[in-house]
Amino acid sequence: DGTIELINYSGASWFNRNPDEMIGDTVNKFLTRYELKHFDELLLTGRALSFEHEHNNKYFYNNYYPVYGENEKILEVAIYIKNITKIKTIEMELIRTSEEERQKIGHDLHDGIGQELTGMLYLLNTLKKRFLKMGYHEIELIENIIETNKKVIKRLRKISKDMVPVSVGKDSLIHSLKSMAREVTELYNIPC
Repeated sequence: DGTIELINYSGASWFNRNPDEMIGDTVNKFLTRYELKHFDELLLTGRALSFEHEHNNKYFYNNYYPVYGENEKILEVAIYIKNITKIKTIEMELIRTSEEERQKIGHDLHDGIGQELTGMLYLLNTLKKRFLKMGYHEIELIENIIETNKKVIKRLRKISKDMVPVSVGKDSLIHSLKSMAREVTELYNIPC
């Protein structure tokens, strides 16, 4: 019937009570709907449950265990709840920091190394044109370097775009299209 038979001081303090005030009351009065749903699931399936939940900006890890009597019926349910707010706060901060670093690396790859490789490609194309004007037609090595450079730029763009997807905003599409046009002009000498 959900009657609380035993609760420790720590558990009662979460409800701003002492254990004597809670013993004899029912869990329905203290558990959230989400917790009660799991409580009912345990009664229905007879299986122990573990889950996390958030309530009033605090995070909890819950363990519900059935306690069986001699006739294989559930006599009691042992509930252990641990406040994991500090752990979750650190976890969320770690995720946020990791995301910021990932985006920073993506920007650095695109705006730093990507631009330098594009500049190198431009210089190699200029060198190739000069060699052809001077009558040197054996420029296979320069062409290989140019093709390798193009492949590296393409891979770098993919990596940086995977790390920093195009943002959705007022001018983001226009900015992306201008950036793409600029890169095409620089890479392939096609004015856009």
